[in-house]
Amino acid sequence: SLRPILSFRIPLGLMELGDPFMTMIACCRFRDGAVIIADARATWRRGNHRAFQDTLQKILHLGRKTAIAFAGDVTAAAVIVNQLRLRIKKKPRLGVLRKLAAEIPRIAKHYYGLCQSRTRSRERLALILAGVDTAGNVRILCYESPFLRSRNLTTEFEVLGTGAVVKTY
Repeated sequence: SLRPILSFRIPLGLMELGDPFMTMIACCRFRDGAVIIADARATWRRGNHRAFQDTLQKILHLGRKTAIAFAGDVTAAAVIVNQLRLRIKKKPRLGVLRKLAAEIPRIAKHYYGLCQSRTRSRERLALILAGVDTAGNVRILCYESPFLRSRNLTTEFEVLGTGAVVKTY
């Protein structure tokens, strides 16, 4: 069963460091597994104002033993996740963590660029892919725009997105 195990508040002075509409995803590796957390806020512009909604699911199931989390450009993330799911459905072997991890940089960079050019947005995107490989090991990979290259999590903890400033706390 899934249960929340981590809760924290952002110190008030921290909001001055960046965007008050921060977004973040974080992961923590343990000896026997890993935890991924994400905020639930989606923010968008309406004219000169920003609107937000706090009900967005940012950790999404991709395959039997894989999940992806995102922070940042919601439109690009939705397109990328849909493309990944379609490709896994057409070719189930892409659901294998090693193959999926190898495909994400190409797919994500293409669709992120496409969304950026269509919406004229300059919003960044961060992804965390987590899963269990064929040997039973938990692997976590991080991807950040604009290049969305794969980076293995080598530390025990990582925070991505505009809210990454909380990492030092």
